[in-house]
Amino acid sequence: MTTQVLTNTPIHFIHVIFLLVVIMGVRSGLETFTRTAEIFFPWAMMFFLIMVVLLPPEFHFNFLRPVFSQGVAPIVEAAIPLWSTPYMELIVMLMFLPFVSSVAKARKAFWIGTCIGGVLIAIISVLSILVLGVDLTATQMYPSYSLAKKISIGNFLERVEVVMAGIWFITIYFKLTISYYAGVMSFAEVFGLKDTRSLNLPFGILLIVLSIVVYPDVAYFMKFASKIDFAYSIPYALGFPLLIWLVAAIRKLKDKER
Repeated sequence: MTTQVLTNTPIHFIHVIFLLVVIMGVRSGLETFTRTAEIFFPWAMMFFLIMVVLLPPEFHFNFLRPVFSQGVAPIVEAAIPLWSTPYMELIVMLMFLPFVSSVAKARKAFWIGTCIGGVLIAIISVLSILVLGVDLTATQMYPSYSLAKKISIGNFLERVEVVMAGIWFITIYFKLTISYYAGVMSFAEVFGLKDTRSLNLPFGILLIVLSIVVYPDVAYFMKFASKIDFAYSIPYALGFPLLIWLVAAIRKLKDKER
């Protein structure tokens, strides 16, 4: 928002407005914002399909060659950050399992959603290379947004980057709401709090401050996402969950022995 759309708007105001909507969704309850996600999901997919359908006239298949020009190692190295963002972030979905009526269906939906997300990321990557080329894709902060700018049909359908912006607004809202809800619920579980409504506003204020402190600028964000994020995510995505599972298994064995 600050680098592409509202370039002169202070980032604090954008965070405050966005978080107010997130807090409203969390206060409405888990079922409310999850059913809202069901309503908006087809719209996000429709926007994505519109962009995919309108882009073929801009394809340059020569941009795909040469394939494996530098071997497999650079590809694997570039893929490692994707293990942490977004896949290791999926650990937050475990916070919703206690509220699901059928764990088997939830497990199936989790894997299907993960696969769909991976396919969409792959499609965006291929489209970016086909339209922008490797060098421009690598240097662009948001290649998918630049991708939407390239759409031009008959010199009258142009500048449809609002489609990509719409996808961003919808998906970022639900991702942030899910993470926010999981954070509030985790805090309540640790300290034995039954009512979490009183935590929503303080957590929002804390999040606004941390959003500036943790990521002070784009350069730091890029460095963190490419080199530090993977190592930082391992304890939260693998270490702590495995430790909790191990403690629960030991307690279950002790209960059986008694």
